[in-house]
Amino acid sequence: MGTTKRPVVYFCLSFLLRMLLIVASTISAVTMVTSKDTQYWYDPGTEYDSGTYSVKFTDSPSFIYFVAALSVAGVYGIITKLSSCLVICLAPSSSMMLVLFAFFDVLILGVVASATGSAGSVAYSILKGDLCSTYNRYCRHLGVALGFALFSSVLLVVLLWTSLISLYKRIPKQNFETPQPLSQSPLQTPPQAQTLQTPPQAQEGTKTYAY
Repeated sequence: MGTTKRPVVYFCLSFLLRMLLIVASTISAVTMVTSKDTQYWYDPGTEYDSGTYSVKFTDSPSFIYFVAALSVAGVYGIITKLSSCLVICLAPSSSMMLVLFAFFDVLILGVVASATGSAGSVAYSILKGDLCSTYNRYCRHLGVALGFALFSSVLLVVLLWTSLISLYKRIPKQNFETPQPLSQSPLQTPPQAQTLQTPPQAQEGTKTYAY
């Protein structure tokens, strides 16, 4: 896990994905903020007008939390996109950046997912309560905001996967092959043991005597 002299492919992909994260988070937050709708109500049972009533995202704490969470995700996307540009251009130690990206991606993913689930439950209750038949514009804004929030969550999951895969590829591979015996040089060859020569055997035969 050392320094890199060239931009890795991950940071180029991260730059594009984080740009999409900024766009999706911004659209989701802005759409939720502008989801105000006003309708005129009239009660036919009385002679007087019932008046006008407005609905907006501040009516629900879940929608307020949703806007705050997606705003944080957008700011986080800007910071990490600039960090990716720094790694691509200057090529500093990228391993630490990968660890930081993976850590904060998980954190922001949890925030965005919880906000989307909370806002989605409130939006579902509004839909089941037949409020969308009157406040059509308000419900359309809610649907668009939740759709882009889900897309932001998917982008964060992909960013987390790419960070972990890139970190895995940087782990040095160990070789567990059996080491081959080193060949000895002629100078290190021990002298061969001298073979013992067996003494000549005594000749067998008859002795001759001269008379």
